[in-house]
Amino acid sequence: MAVAFVTSNSAIVPDTGTGDHTSSFDAGSADFMIGIVGYTHGAAARTATMSFNNTGLVSVASISSPTTTFTGITLFKWPDNTSFPAAGAHNLTVAMSANADDMVYGFMSFSGCHAVQDGTPDTSTGIPIAGTPQPAPSVTGVTDGIVVGAVCDNAAAASVSPGDTERWENTSATNNQTTVNVETATFVGSGTMDWTCANFVNWAAAAFPIKPAAASSVNSGFFMVM
Repeated sequence: MAVAFVTSNSAIVPDTGTGDHTSSFDAGSADFMIGIVGYTHGAAARTATMSFNNTGLVSVASISSPTTTFTGITLFKWPDNTSFPAAGAHNLTVAMSANADDMVYGFMSFSGCHAVQDGTPDTSTGIPIAGTPQPAPSVTGVTDGIVVGAVCDNAAAASVSPGDTERWENTSATNNQTTVNVETATFVGSGTMDWTCANFVNWAAAAFPIKPAAASSVNSGFFMVM
């Protein structure tokens, strides 16, 4: 069974505090989810936790830019060997380790997915200089599936690379502009998730590969049908 994108959605939170931030989303008829949290803060890096329908998601890739306005991105996955909730509205909840100036969070859901990674995830950051190096986390060892990626920057929208598919973009700009762009791509072996950001911005990017569910088998008592 091939991995198929189902749906996605996002929300914004200015001045997060340390409490829970919850939005009700319908992930559709899916069996897997990638969660995304991006933030900015003027003084220090932050960490986040995420849950969906009261089930904690697992952090799989996380990084923050190391200077001036801290800009961070974290990707989460639905936990292995855990039943995914039926279609319908469920709470997606994020909590920050400490206050962030602005935060954007959301998800992408998939069907036909095996809840383990396929290959090696990657992260990268950029700092505000002229001719800002562009976000390009590289994923290796992909055998058969979809690669998901996200970038967070503290400026205008980032544009996706040709061949990649943008799934959502959202901006919170109350205290310190925070834009998150989320995309998917399909490749085998090694590949790069690319975006184009403006000059003089902080950014943090991460990419994570997922793969199809394992083929099922039925034992008839006389022979096995694959």
